Amino acid sequence: MTRLAVLGALCALALGPSIASTASAASREVKKTAPAAEGAVVEIENLAGTVRLEPAAGGEVEIVARLTAEGDSAAESDKLLAMLDVEIAASAGHVTARAKYPLDSYSTIHYPDPRRHGDEDHGFLSFLSFNRSTVRYQGRRVTVISSRKRHAPTLYADFQVKVPRGVSVTVRDATGLVSGNDVRGAVSVDCDDADVKLRATGSVKVRTGSGDVLVRDANGESRLETGSGDVTLDGVKGAVSLHTGSGDVKLSRADGDVEVDTGSGDATLKDVAARHVRANTGSGNVVLDHVTGALEISTGSGDIQGRALVSADSLRADTGSGNLTLQGDFTGVREIRLETSSGDIELSLARTLPMRLVAKSSGGDIDVDLPELHTVRKTEHELVAEVGGGGTPVRIETSSGSVRVAAR
Repeated sequence: MTRLAVLGALCALALGPSIASTASAASREVKKTAPAAEGAVVEIENLAGTVRLEPAAGGEVEIVARLTAEGDSAAESDKLLAMLDVEIAASAGHVTARAKYPLDSYSTIHYPDPRRHGDEDHGFLSFLSFNRSTVRYQGRRVTVISSRKRHAPTLYADFQVKVPRGVSVTVRDATGLVSGNDVRGAVSVDCDDADVKLRATGSVKVRTGSGDVLVRDANGESRLETGSGDVTLDGVKGAVSLHTGSGDVKLSRADGDVEVDTGSGDATLKDVAARHVRANTGSGNVVLDHVTGALEISTGSGDIQGRALVSADSLRADTGSGNLTLQGDFTGVREIRLETSSGDIELSLARTLPMRLVAKSSGGDIDVDLPELHTVRKTEHELVAEVGGGGTPVRIETSSGSVRVAAR
């Protein structure tokens, strides 16, 4: 098939099922306030749309839901809007708001996701960026699509929620965006295809199947997870767990034990004080800057770089393919193990420490520049030596690369 024929077929597919850009939108608001003392829980449930969390000035929760429907005419939009509603209920210690969609009539809903503006502009070949998510919502299987189709009504709800201090929030937003600023209680967010951006002064738990996660200034345990997207946490006091199947992970200004994991992407940790730090990536670089704690660092393929490290108890780092370059004060460690299958290893000590060093390289040089170094055994591919009469076991090994150990 020629390029022209292929282009014509694609255009036919694009123009066939899509609706012309003559849509008319209708909207209305549902609003409710309810008293909520410290320790109360606010629960928001939505299929498609945004959820915005803000601090309340007093002791009341305020929920404003803006419902939007879009059809080919004003009459059709009004008809669709009448089928979309929000149920808000308040009881002692609990406030709930649930968006109700006409799922008995429609199994597919169109949502003009603000993250994908191009999908709705009907630009040339915009259909190629078509996106769909199939989710479970209120016991039903629903498909949410990003481009308008004849069989899928345009329906969504945008929530604005004001939350008093000490009140916890639970958000279930299948598709869209969850955001918040200065939320002064614990926050839990569960999404299928949504970005999450929060500034919260309590503990934070986030799970999204696909989307970026950004959290600032958490105070308490923080667990952030996305199947595909970047994860960023800036400012936290408490244990940290950051996971992404595919994407970069960035952690800064953290005080608490750390666990970082990405299937494919870089991991960057800066200004972290912890007892234990574990960082792992299947494919990507790991960068550590001013990190304190027992370190366990691993990457299947990528470099590991660290500066201004202060390691307590142990330092373990390995990469399947990449260089290891670590610099810091390791006088408090009881064990150091560095390994790469293919790459160079450089260990720079801010202060020397008593050690028994075993360095191996199958195909590279071994260079050790330390005071009071006593060579126990040296061959073409191995050096065994002691510093200060021996002490901390230090084992460094590369199959293909050089080894350098020095004191700054």
